[in-house]
Amino acid sequence: MSPDRHSCKPVSLARLSGKAGPWKSGSLGADGWILSRFGATTVSALDGSLSITASLKAKPFGQIAGSPDGKLVAVSAIGDARVLGLDGKKVASVDTVEWWEHTSGGVAFSGDSRRLWFSCVPDEEELDAKAAVGILDVKSKKRIALAALEGFEHEAHLTLHPCPNGRSAVLWANAGQDAQRYFHVMGDGEELAIAPIAGPSDEDASFLGWITEASELLALDNQTVGWFSIPTGERVRKVSLEAVVAEDDLVVSVVPLADKALLAFVSGFSTGAGRLVRIDGEVVAVLDIEGVEPDQVNGLTRSKDRILVTHNDGAVALLNPSLADS
Repeated sequence: MSPDRHSCKPVSLARLSGKAGPWKSGSLGADGWILSRFGATTVSALDGSLSITASLKAKPFGQIAGSPDGKLVAVSAIGDARVLGLDGKKVASVDTVEWWEHTSGGVAFSGDSRRLWFSCVPDEEELDAKAAVGILDVKSKKRIALAALEGFEHEAHLTLHPCPNGRSAVLWANAGQDAQRYFHVMGDGEELAIAPIAGPSDEDASFLGWITEASELLALDNQTVGWFSIPTGERVRKVSLEAVVAEDDLVVSVVPLADKALLAFVSGFSTGAGRLVRIDGEVVAVLDIEGVEPDQVNGLTRSKDRILVTHNDGAVALLNPSLADS
């Protein structure tokens, strides 16, 4: 039986001239966004109407992150993590970790935008070095903490995701198949604590995103999306995607909608055919968005009030989490 179909209109729809994806993306302030193409040398800042307000010269090889106050952008670049103002000037950077490996760094701002959590792994030649997590004080431009992450070396890929409370972060350490682990990173001063999170780690689940109204993260284990409470790691809810995910499909991203529903982007690995799917309990519907070609979609990013849909052809769209037309 084929799933039902649901349609909606985007809040905003724009096409970024000469800026084809795929994209890295993040929220910036209350209603802005940051975008960077993989392999690009710039990071673009967009306002709530999807107009480009700034173009920053940078070469992000890891994560990009926008500050909650909307004034700063962090980039995990070649050999360092740097904080840029929207005028493109470097505000601060972390470049004193001698063994920094540029391809796997993560960055995330604290809720007050005063601290930057960063992660890094050693170069392959630094056999005795450990992966690490640290804190950069943006105002003083000083690294104020650095702690080793035991069990992860140069092969790990590290990403950081600030918790909704703004006072801590979740680190996702991915060292390949059957080696995905989660850690709760706490502390905004010289003391930095890193505690394992058992639930999603034990299930070898991939990080998807946050439920923005609570400290619950979404993670994907095969064809099941789980809600995990942070910092305990207890799974509080799960939803199966079996009805919409075939054996050769890839779930690229999932974001929460209103009323505990989910929006998923599923790519057909062998066919290349993509589709957006709304999942509400046992009810599954394919989502048609006016002006959006599902085969061109490459990602979803959720802020508090909007969902950003990015496309390989340079189109970007904003949706209401309720999927109501606006």
